Amino acid sequence: MIELLYMNVTIFENAELFNKCMTLISSDRKEKIKKLTNPAPARLSLGAGILLRLAMEKCGCADHLNNIKYGKIS
Repeated sequence: MIELLYMNVTIFENAELFNKCMTLISSDRKEKIKKLTNPAPARLSLGAGILLRLAMEKCGCADHLNNIKYGKIS
């Protein structure tokens, strides 16, 4: 079965909610978001982090969330 997860990231225009949700994502993603100067990409990245966490929790893999590495495949 395929399950589709999606989110309207405009909810993160609320600074209090944005900051609260920042505590739920990986430290790597937090650092990436802090470097973004444009708020729209920051909201998108935060939303992606939240959805990734939710997906990993649904499949029982949440313990491995901090093991995800970002970068180019060589």
